Amino acid sequence: MDRDQAYFRRDIQGLRGISVLVVVLYHAGLQLPGGFVGVDMFFVISGFVVSRLIFDEVQSTGAFSFSNFFSRRIRRLIPILTLVNVLTLLGVHLFLSPFGERQQASATASASAFFSANVNLMRDNSYINLIDNPFRHLWSLAVEEQFYLFFPVLAVLCLLYSRRSHRSFIALSISALSILAVCSFLLAMYSTRLAAGESWNQFGFFGLPTRIWEFVIGILAMVFLGRWRIEANPRIALAGGCGVIGIAWALICLKESNGFPQITALIPVVSTVLLLVCSVQGSLLHKILSAPVLVRIGDASYGWYLWHWPMIVFTQRVWPDQFVATCVASISALVLSFVSLRLIENPIRSREVFAGRRALAILVSCSLIILVTARLVSFDADRTTSLALAGSEDKAATNRWGQGLALRDTFLSSVERCHSTEVPFIVDTICSNGITIAQPTAFLIGDSHADSASNGVLEAGKQLGLKTFGWYMPGCPLLSGYFVNQSDICDSAKAFSMSALSHYNVDTVIIADSYVTYLTGEQPADEVDRELRNGKISSFWSDKVRAIVLSLAQLVAEVGTTSQHVVVMLEVPFAIMPGTTGIGECPAHELLRRAINNEITHRFENNSDVTVFDPEPFLLEGKKPCESASNESNLYWHKTHLNKSGSLKLVEGWKGVFSLLLK
Repeated sequence: MDRDQAYFRRDIQGLRGISVLVVVLYHAGLQLPGGFVGVDMFFVISGFVVSRLIFDEVQSTGAFSFSNFFSRRIRRLIPILTLVNVLTLLGVHLFLSPFGERQQASATASASAFFSANVNLMRDNSYINLIDNPFRHLWSLAVEEQFYLFFPVLAVLCLLYSRRSHRSFIALSISALSILAVCSFLLAMYSTRLAAGESWNQFGFFGLPTRIWEFVIGILAMVFLGRWRIEANPRIALAGGCGVIGIAWALICLKESNGFPQITALIPVVSTVLLLVCSVQGSLLHKILSAPVLVRIGDASYGWYLWHWPMIVFTQRVWPDQFVATCVASISALVLSFVSLRLIENPIRSREVFAGRRALAILVSCSLIILVTARLVSFDADRTTSLALAGSEDKAATNRWGQGLALRDTFLSSVERCHSTEVPFIVDTICSNGITIAQPTAFLIGDSHADSASNGVLEAGKQLGLKTFGWYMPGCPLLSGYFVNQSDICDSAKAFSMSALSHYNVDTVIIADSYVTYLTGEQPADEVDRELRNGKISSFWSDKVRAIVLSLAQLVAEVGTTSQHVVVMLEVPFAIMPGTTGIGECPAHELLRRAINNEITHRFENNSDVTVFDPEPFLLEGKKPCESASNESNLYWHKTHLNKSGSLKLVEGWKGVFSLLLK
């Protein structure tokens, strides 16, 4: 809200500063598990502030100007968004891989030009595309602007039906908004429940329909304050204190794995309303929220939100797992937000000459700039991929803009840096355990399970003096006909794997993949539970199990032509994550996993050139996979993916495998 507006409230600006601060701290990796509720707080604040602009205009003029409203929104949002997006796309070009990452980020950037980044992220697989996507945070901006496309229309309809009577307009608006909020809240509860499935869960998180109620609660709070005067008294102070406690509880106790927005989302939303309503002039709460530092952060909140996430993503790519570097990036983003506020945001949004057609021209021009820049980045990445698929690795490598700084030779010892199949002849340098001897060598390939297993694999090789390196492609197990990523990306991954094996002439190839996911899709396994009866899989699923293991056997035979030995890692047990997420889907998942593992073991039991490695004994240590405390040792970062601790838990097992091969 502009400062020259008569009803500018410093305490609201301070509350806005708190909301963006907790989001940035959460993204920076601080131990603030519920920091993501800062977005929900902002939705409430936005509903409160923007609706007041609309209602005040209707009350004072008896009409509403769509042109003036959207001109203000364009001046406020578009110029700085365009600058950040273009510079972020340059960072995408420099730091991300051309084999899928740049294309995905460019697609999200293009969608953001139409305020539909949330739709782009919903349509893509969230697990794959949210990782290292520097435009991920724009989903919330998309939701907000989508809401303000239809809310003014609703307000005008209420005005027309009320025959321009202010009292009737307020009553009709409250009724319509209340019905809308209840429907939205019920839809949110339905879509984010565990049994709803992955697609519904993504819709629940990213979709506008499941977030409308948060805006509406802010609007209703504004209407309440417009009709009733609130004065400082002990009850108001107590209610404000409850709001503070509610926000603190949400920040500390809520976790992503709880499913969101669920019923618990009421706590940060209602608490934000309490802070808005109970921050009475002269009260302690008002003084705290009006603190100059919070107000200043609130002034720059939009810019900080835009700048911080791309800078964190690129910093983590250059200095992975360096918390100090991430903090520096977040602080640098704040500095940039103050600079852009003074030089770009304030000068442009205060110029009312940019209204009507001129504002529309700004919108169209800025959207075209983003679209063209995104297309150039994506086109160059596609060119590099095509060169590599055609076997022209030398030409692909000389296209440094097609490779980017993500492939600098200074990167060592992290398969994560080889996210999305980098050019073969540098993988052994940037994704290696540091052993420099030429032979023997072990090469790890697979989907995201190869990445989650890599720390243990590389460490075991290092302890035995075995040069070990590898890469991975999320959603691409290199099995013909199986993928949850885009098929062309998986084809590229397969081509690179064969090219790398031919180039390196490795002694041992390690294949680490998920298998259940490719049978059930991205939906939780309990969605197909009707086929799983009495602890036994049906003939339908038995055929699917045999088919995927047959495809694995074909891959083993293919890579075996260029290596002496193949190691197949069985899929890790399912883990129940914090918040009991996964209890419902665990039994069906485990039934299929065990069937697949048994089929793999049986398939290769008489093949002396293939070793099957089972990680389960090293991870569970006597526990059962579907026990609610199965991840109490914190070995997983996702229900089917090991974290670093879990991966290192397998070092002794890998050493046993490698020791036999080194004899």
